[in-house]
Amino acid sequence: MSLQTWQKTVLFFARIYFLVAYPRLTRQFVRQLKFWPNAGTPKRYHEKVLWRKIVDHNPIFSDLSDKLAAKRIAQARCREVAVAQVLWAGADPQCLPANLVTGDVVVKANHCWDTNIFVADGKPAYAEIVDRALRWMAISYDRNFGEWGYRDVPRRIFIEEMLVLGGGGLPTDIKVHTFDRGIGHVWVADKLGGRSRTYDADGLPLIGRFRVIERSNY
Repeated sequence: MSLQTWQKTVLFFARIYFLVAYPRLTRQFVRQLKFWPNAGTPKRYHEKVLWRKIVDHNPIFSDLSDKLAAKRIAQARCREVAVAQVLWAGADPQCLPANLVTGDVVVKANHCWDTNIFVADGKPAYAEIVDRALRWMAISYDRNFGEWGYRDVPRRIFIEEMLVLGGGGLPTDIKVHTFDRGIGHVWVADKLGGRSRTYDADGLPLIGRFRVIERSNY
């Protein structure tokens, strides 16, 4: 057997192993993306994300998964980077200051995704905010989605100033994807309008785009 054939055989069985050893992640992947992943030799973006969940356990991901810690890291490395001001943070949602959620702010959990409450004109009501925040404290994306980076993040609820990005044709979400100390691409989304576009590091549009997938963990 040639070296090339041997390598292909090993990688084939690696793919089978990942499918069998991680059935929950495989089912989630297929359900959301409609194709079977190849985590043994990942080529597509989402396959590489799956591979990272399973194989690449770089400890820095725990700090970067922590929304509050990520702010400190960004400011320590680049002081001129502006971040949204944190108005309050605490481990007990029932201690959330009522006077801070009467204006335009965002209530978040630092240990998971899809946990944002945009407060405007005193709505939603304080009791509803506290109730949702209490439920966030029980979330574990490590167990449910294989996102091990959240495992050691201290669970906190925090209130942040609201940055107005949406409306008037402006994007509601901007994601800068970096690879090997450089910008690979920038994903700009208008979630309210259901559209998105991808650009290179120079701001030029790239062919194709990432779809806006609600509640996707890939």
